[in-house]
Amino acid sequence: MINEVITASGMAHDQNLDWKQQQEAIRTGIKQRLTELDSSLSIRSTQSDVLNRAGNKVSVKVIHLGEIGKIAAGSSPQDCGFLQQTLDGHLFISGVEFDAKHVADLSADTLSLLPVDLDGSLVKKALSEKRTVMGWLKAGGGFVIPILAIALLALFLGVERLYSLYTLRSSPALINTVLADLQSHKNDEALEKVANENSPLSRILKCGLESINDGREVRMAKLETAILDEEPRLERSMGLLAALAAIAPLLGLLGTVTGMISTFDVIAQYGTSNPKLLSGGISVALITTQLGLMVAVPILLFHAWLSRIIERRMVILEQAINALLGIEKADS
Repeated sequence: MINEVITASGMAHDQNLDWKQQQEAIRTGIKQRLTELDSSLSIRSTQSDVLNRAGNKVSVKVIHLGEIGKIAAGSSPQDCGFLQQTLDGHLFISGVEFDAKHVADLSADTLSLLPVDLDGSLVKKALSEKRTVMGWLKAGGGFVIPILAIALLALFLGVERLYSLYTLRSSPALINTVLADLQSHKNDEALEKVANENSPLSRILKCGLESINDGREVRMAKLETAILDEEPRLERSMGLLAALAAIAPLLGLLGTVTGMISTFDVIAQYGTSNPKLLSGGISVALITTQLGLMVAVPILLFHAWLSRIIERRMVILEQAINALLGIEKADS
């Protein structure tokens, strides 16, 4: 067929070359063009190294859709998607994420229809879409998980402390009521009133009333022991809450360092020709720090608020002790 095309074309041959040599050169050129055309229209697959959506280098199956484009057929959504090429020839995954079924079918070679992005609109759409909260957390990498765990633990501890402080509270008016009963020599009634409550203040008052007949020094020692027993109960978990507030931004800083190291590794391998390649490490670096601060600041504020409540409770307990000792001194 190629010979017929050459003969029918009536091409003028070069007088300086043998006509058979010219025919052979033309035949070789046509075969080469047909081979290139067949390659540009065929679908084939190879194993190649690409950068996934997180910016990490992975080896995946690459489906070549002729000259239309390439698709990475990895085993997870992070390693699956349309491929783009940097100026220096490196491939990276971009564009919309495939759903789990398409990813599984692509990986198993069971997908009947291959997705094609003829005009690049799917890539542009993915870049222009607003990032969801879940997408934002995924972009932060592995350090997001411990930071969120710290947030949940701090929330649990804070709610537990707040519940305990407000359910076990007593009105300072109880001190005046007990003092009035003592002045009226109604010690049994005063003891019954404090015994019906379960709070730090009622326990301090009960200790003072039970030692009403002891000497001042003995009673002071008992009351000091009682308040020393109540203080750890009031401040339970407060140290851990403060530690969590300090650990969260430190984890964010560790994520920042890790993300920057990843970014520099990408620069060393692929250069800076395409900012998309650097986005994975930069996202980890910035999002972990942002999330760590977002967790730490509310914990610090909550810790300060709870500390203020505990301070007021301790002041009330000290007032109760001083009042009980004052009554004893007046009666002595």
